[in-house]
Amino acid sequence: MENSQIIFNFVNVILIIVGWLAVFWFSLKQQKEQLKNNTKLKVYEELYDFKKELDEKSNNLEILLNPFSIPFLDMEYVDRTIPSSQRNFQALKFWNKYLRKLSERTSAFVSAYLKLWIHCEMWIGVIPRLKKAKKELFEIQLSQLTNTLYKHHQYLQNLQIQNYWWEKWDRENIKRRTEKISEEFDQIAIGYVDDFMVEIHNILISSLIGYKKITRENFKNLPKYYKVLTQDGIKEITQ
Repeated sequence: MENSQIIFNFVNVILIIVGWLAVFWFSLKQQKEQLKNNTKLKVYEELYDFKKELDEKSNNLEILLNPFSIPFLDMEYVDRTIPSSQRNFQALKFWNKYLRKLSERTSAFVSAYLKLWIHCEMWIGVIPRLKKAKKELFEIQLSQLTNTLYKHHQYLQNLQIQNYWWEKWDRENIKRRTEKISEEFDQIAIGYVDDFMVEIHNILISSLIGYKKITRENFKNLPKYYKVLTQDGIKEITQ
């Protein structure tokens, strides 16, 4: 009888210890999961803030890339009563002001996307599935866009060097070139960057908040042919 009681007490002690170990293990697992979720949320919030800054700089630059923002109208209506050389000089003041703004906003845009790039590199271990998309967006698309923007600015700057008399410039050609770059800018700086941020949202926090964003490749009522950035890189969509 005494031995049975000893065994019974021993079993009870073992069960209590096992129970406490199970509670401790479960608590550690919960803490680990909570830490993981907090990290995901922190990373998303940080990247989202940099994306907001990039959106602001992109919108500011996009305005100037609209052909209607080119100051030809202001240049056209410079005081017609003054001598042509003075009139041309006054008109070029509008042109150079436009070029300064274009240069400043291009630099601000590049600086903003470099910040986002640096922090995506920093946190890529949390979103390893986006390595290929990150490389495509930053190392290829945005890098090429930067070169295009700087070359365009150089082209506009050279116009007055090649021909001081602005009224002899091919204005329609300037507008066409600007419009083409505007379309490229929209596709990359707005479209692809948004695609990338949607992927980040869906990977990091969709399970935490119970909401998954629709990727652009699944949108309806889009053009018959367009391109999107996916986890596997650029994808061509045909409706």
